[in-house]
Amino acid sequence: MSTEMHYLSSDATYHGLPDGWVMHVHPQGWVYFRNAEHRMVVDEDIRDPAIFEKFSACFARWQPQGLLPDDFELHVLSLVNLKYSLIINHTQHVAGFNLEKAILREPLHTLSVPKSSRLRRLYWNYVQQHPVHVSVPKHAVVEARDALQALFLGK
Repeated sequence: MSTEMHYLSSDATYHGLPDGWVMHVHPQGWVYFRNAEHRMVVDEDIRDPAIFEKFSACFARWQPQGLLPDDFELHVLSLVNLKYSLIINHTQHVAGFNLEKAILREPLHTLSVPKSSRLRRLYWNYVQQHPVHVSVPKHAVVEARDALQALFLGK
């Protein structure tokens, strides 16, 4: 058994990265990709030309420019159809599978406990899986505690 270690240079990991995209490495080692201009996050390895071609074709049909408010992101879950993507609202710390659910028209505290808990849980699950490019707000601990109290204690 060889004890020789092999290292991959950081330049090699960025080879093939399409223009406008940044690769982020999760603290546990997996990678995801973000396009800041279009505010999109993709878990598929878009350095592979076949995967990026599939994504580009899907993206061209959807045309999200101007649809997402400023502090929103689109987490692409399916390269077949972008309508199955998660819309992330960083202002209100909620997420939903359609824009109407992610843009809260009423204050979060006026929603039912199950609905607000689901929207928050979707958001914090996203942040847990994609933490590198998201700044965690100072009041995150309080918000997380409140969400857990609401979920488990019904408060």
